[in-house]
Amino acid sequence: MADASDEIPTNLKELLHYQRLGDARRYCLRVTTPRLELWRVTELEGEAPTAVKEADLRSADEALELLDDIKRSLRADGWREA
Repeated sequence: MADASDEIPTNLKELLHYQRLGDARRYCLRVTTPRLELWRVTELEGEAPTAVKEADLRSADEALELLDDIKRSLRADGWREA
């Protein structure tokens, strides 16, 4: 699931922040009872940030598994932790 949003929710908790060539990606959680939402905020140099809801999650364990997969993918693609 990837729901694009023109507005970035204000109640996001940043968990990952990666950069590559001046661009940045932040992965954040938003708590919505009874679920968690995983959001990706993308900041491209010279452009306004955008947000995409990546997933609806049932538990913190599910979120941690997904974030581990995201970290591996980002590192393999040349992104570095900020």
